[in-house]
Amino acid sequence: MFSLFQLFVVLILLNEFNPLKVLFYSSIYGKSHLDFADSLINVLVERGHSVDLVISRINDGVIGTGKNRAERVYSVEFRNGSAWGNRPHLLNPFEDIPFYYGNFREWNKIGHEICECRESVVTVSMISYSVSVNDDRLLEFISSRKYDIAITSDFDFCAIGIVSLFDIPTRVTSNACPITPLQSIVIGIPSPPSTTIPLFQLADITTLYGKFWNFINWAYLHYIQIPEIKRIQENIFKKRFGDSFDLDDAISKIDLTFINSNEIMEKPRPLHHRIQYIGGINMASPKPLSVHLEHILSKSRNGTILFSFGTQVSGDVYPRYAVKNFVKVFEKYPGYIFLWKYEVQPGEERMFEKAKNVVLMDWLPQTDLLYDPRVIGFISHLGLNSFNEASYAGKPIIAIPLFADQPHNTDNGKCKD
Repeated sequence: MFSLFQLFVVLILLNEFNPLKVLFYSSIYGKSHLDFADSLINVLVERGHSVDLVISRINDGVIGTGKNRAERVYSVEFRNGSAWGNRPHLLNPFEDIPFYYGNFREWNKIGHEICECRESVVTVSMISYSVSVNDDRLLEFISSRKYDIAITSDFDFCAIGIVSLFDIPTRVTSNACPITPLQSIVIGIPSPPSTTIPLFQLADITTLYGKFWNFINWAYLHYIQIPEIKRIQENIFKKRFGDSFDLDDAISKIDLTFINSNEIMEKPRPLHHRIQYIGGINMASPKPLSVHLEHILSKSRNGTILFSFGTQVSGDVYPRYAVKNFVKVFEKYPGYIFLWKYEVQPGEERMFEKAKNVVLMDWLPQTDLLYDPRVIGFISHLGLNSFNEASYAGKPIIAIPLFADQPHNTDNGKCKD
């Protein structure tokens, strides 16, 4: 295992005279995860290193291989489609879905199935192959090069286990979201329930009642959910590679963890030197606006407000009453323009024709707009990228969190007032 000094030299200084071969293994749950992988890969390539990318496409609603400059790309996908798109948080993101502890098993099951390559298709350079439980092509893809560094997603243990099969001297984990409970266990940082609320959970730990339920959540994660994931996935590896496979040994060889968040924007929590915050690394520099957007922003008397729920919430899942109410509210402020990322649904055309200060677009250059002084606010689901971009641009946010890390980001934003 590399020393801290060696890691600093390899990963931070990135010596241009000794280009490294890097394996990036990314589990894709949303488009922002692929964007995050793109950013890390392109930073490495710009510094003279060569990168190969393995995509584990948990969410097959995210298509393509991104805008990265990886030399080779290997994608593992479900043959008959992923069940991820049928999860309630995507089908009905505006509904208050009751939480129960066992529902995580349905999410984790998708990861177990693609880890085992059960009923999946592998794509290498856009050529598809049927595979079984034993995916020799993936192993051949990785073994065909001698890598210096492996960077893996760690929403579960699959990628960690796979790279442990190869003699890769430096192993780094990363995620496109704030620190997850599994990450804290893998990298070995304490998460005391008296002060730390697990990601994807909510609790008011200023009250005795909130502390009690946060302790229950903590106990469930540490003694039931995460050990169950580890046991199932370790058995997957043992079936293929024998009983000698040891996932604990693979975990112990992780050198560093990258966190796609800014430490200043998070609540205080225990940390150590193997945690590196890199939030904002995937933010592009703002570019000049198009003539069309310049024209729109110039028409507003008091300013323009952006409105976007990101890439995973399409127009057809909005409740119709919510769309009507949004439009009614926006019409009450004719001095402002509301620039809304939204696809008009059948029967809504007339409603939007009457709303003269509402401008709809299928896609928004969000970073470019947020840095424009004529944009004075942002209505957002507050995914991590949106939270970072608006915060760096200094724009006030009206948050409407829907799922995943969005409530966590919203709570962090409120605490910074």
